[in-house]
Amino acid sequence: MLRSGPLLRTRWTLLQTWEHARQHDPQMQVVQATRSSVQAFEAQAQSLWRPVVMGSATVGARSADSRMQGAQFSAPGFGQSNGVSFGTSASAATSTRWSLQAKQALYSPERQAQQAQLQQAAGVAEWRADLAHQQFMLLTVQRYFQVLLADRQQQVLKNQHAAVQRSLTEARDRFSIGDLPVTDTHEAAARASGLQAQWLAADSELQMARQVLAESTRLPSEALKPQAPKAA
Repeated sequence: MLRSGPLLRTRWTLLQTWEHARQHDPQMQVVQATRSSVQAFEAQAQSLWRPVVMGSATVGARSADSRMQGAQFSAPGFGQSNGVSFGTSASAATSTRWSLQAKQALYSPERQAQQAQLQQAAGVAEWRADLAHQQFMLLTVQRYFQVLLADRQQQVLKNQHAAVQRSLTEARDRFSIGDLPVTDTHEAAARASGLQAQWLAADSELQMARQVLAESTRLPSEALKPQAPKAA
């Protein structure tokens, strides 16, 4: 049973259908990812000429022990002493050292070549993104008009089948009163059966076209009733 609501009462224009496909179709995520790579390449190209800050730090630990014996020592007011011993000792002493440097290249043929390569890669990625975007737009238009044409074909066959069915009923009534031969009723029945088979095939084609467009737009398939463009 079909649901009622604004989605089922409104015929969707091509622009409205495109907006839904642009927001929900996974193929647009590929386009967006390609555009993101453009920004990444451009950022890398710009970063080549930015200042580079480098920092370093060292930490060390050591132990030392020294002794001196038999030294002579003299100082004003103390006189002179012979056979003096000195001793120094350091256990697990630590030393630290750090440095900070900033460098910026003003001229570098190598970086210029890298920048040119990155800019070229960004241009190629942008071209691919534009191409994928245009191809997806064309695909959406094709899907839209496939639904529209299938819907029109189904309606035409439905009307033709209804007209032939009325002719068949009339032929049977006239045959019953002896006004038409039985061959006329057989021919009318054959035409009605043939049109019914064509209508069923057209209806199946319409449902398939709607399902493809529904998967792209995330709209209910029964809501996809495209609006024919107005004649200029």
